[in-house]
Order: sequence, then structure tokens, then C-alpha cells
Amino acid sequence: MLFGKLSVLALYHRVFTFASRWMKWGVLGTGLITLLWFTSGTLGVFLECRPLHTIWTENCLPAKSSSIVFAAVNFATDVVVLVLPQRVIWKLNRSPRDRLAISGLFLLGILYVSGPM
Repeated sequence: MLFGKLSVLALYHRVFTFASRWMKWGVLGTGLITLLWFTSGTLGVFLECRPLHTIWTENCLPAKSSSIVFAAVNFATDVVVLVLPQRVIWKLNRSPRDRLAISGLFLLGILYVSGPM
């Protein structure tokens, strides 16, 4: 999950950052938020219950609420990753049909994002 998203952001950084300063900062900011969120979520899972064997008992915090929040932020960053290149695509010197086709290819990722729902 983390490395897949970061690899797409690295590709965006390599391909699209010539276009604008906005795209560069958008890619870097999204990558930083994704990395920090994944790290905090992973640490939260392991540190919310002490000793560790209580993770699988009822004495631990309810995992459902933290899982929902983690999934919501993950979904939001997925959507941002899908939307980031759209501004650059629509400024290309191509016909509207070509730009729509390119946007459609990028937005096929919505199927990936909405699939688990």
C-alpha cells in the first residue's frame, strides 16, 4: 500500500514536475503525508495495547474505529494521487479528445480505489 503509492508519486515527480511548481509541491506533500500517516498508523497498532499479546483480546482499544479512520485517510490520499496529474493533462497542447482519453486512463485508478468498498 505505502510503497505502491510512493512509487506512483515518484513517477509523477519524474514526469510531471517540469510543468509547474504546484505539481512538485503537491507530489512531495502527498508523499510526506502518506509516509507519515502509514508510519503513525503502524506504530499505533503496535503501541495501543501493552503487553503486545493483548492485541488479540477484548482488553485492547476497539480496532474498528481506528481502522475506519486509517482507511478514510488512505482513501483520501488515493484520490489525491489520482487527481494530481489532471491539471497538467488538461494543459497539454492536444485535442480535447486526446486529453479526455489520457485523463480517462489516469482515472481508471478510481476502480482500484473504489474496489475494496
